[in-house]
Amino acid sequence: MDTVGLDMALFYENAWKRLSGISEEVRSEVNEMRSREEALFAGNERLPEAKRFCFHFEMSNFLTRIVRGLAYKASKVFGSKKGELEIDYIEIDREVHAAVFYSDCFTNDYKKPNFDAFSPVAIWEKLEREYGNGKGIMEMRRRAASDLASVLGVRRGLSMQTRKGSAVVSIGKHEIVVCLRALEVFGEWTDLDWEVDLVQEWIVGREGGSRRKLEFGPHLSIRVFKSKYEISFSLGVAEQVQFFLGEFYFAEKTKEKGEGSEAGEEENLEEEGLEGEGLKGSADVEGVEVAV
Repeated sequence: MDTVGLDMALFYENAWKRLSGISEEVRSEVNEMRSREEALFAGNERLPEAKRFCFHFEMSNFLTRIVRGLAYKASKVFGSKKGELEIDYIEIDREVHAAVFYSDCFTNDYKKPNFDAFSPVAIWEKLEREYGNGKGIMEMRRRAASDLASVLGVRRGLSMQTRKGSAVVSIGKHEIVVCLRALEVFGEWTDLDWEVDLVQEWIVGREGGSRRKLEFGPHLSIRVFKSKYEISFSLGVAEQVQFFLGEFYFAEKTKEKGEGSEAGEEENLEEEGLEGEGLKGSADVEGVEVAV
């Protein structure tokens, strides 16, 4: 178990218990302030803060901040150095809120939430089970492969074209950042040093006229056009991209399909842009082959 992540969870666990422990005291104090406030300022359209203060809302917001913080910490701990593991904290937050706060907790001050149903340590342990021991890195690779399959046109049956000793593919302007982030993850998988932070280098160099060329080391370059970007890979890297997609995209798609008749599997694979031995992640995957 990650020590820093656990320490963070323990800190918030204790903070949550301390605050929830004084909830009744705070509620009584707020109610007393409200009574005095109404007596002193009756008839005023705008009353001071006590009228609007709701301890349950404050605790609800605090809970969300804790869950979001733990999810962000887990994304750093269980992800790779390149890219960032995306963890959807919203679903976790929704589940915890459903257990802690009843539907009328925010309208009925006398309906005490089940504060004990929330444990930051339990949330951290759940995140560790789901993303620890390399699971988070594998998830990053699957997502990166899926993103590359989309932006490089693999899902549409497109292939890279060779030009002047490079493999070239065109992508839409809105896809460039997704593509570069996925390539960061791919680069770490292959132990390929891009020599620069791809996304940051792109942000710095993207301004300028059409048809300019941006170099990202010896293996990658991007040429800018008015309505698209043209990405050029060295042939060696293009082949590695094929292996990456074979292992983390096509193989995963095959698992999702499950077992079926051989004929049915071949038909489904053709729909995904595969043929024959492409399932093994080899360079003859039709959807990503480098056309000579």
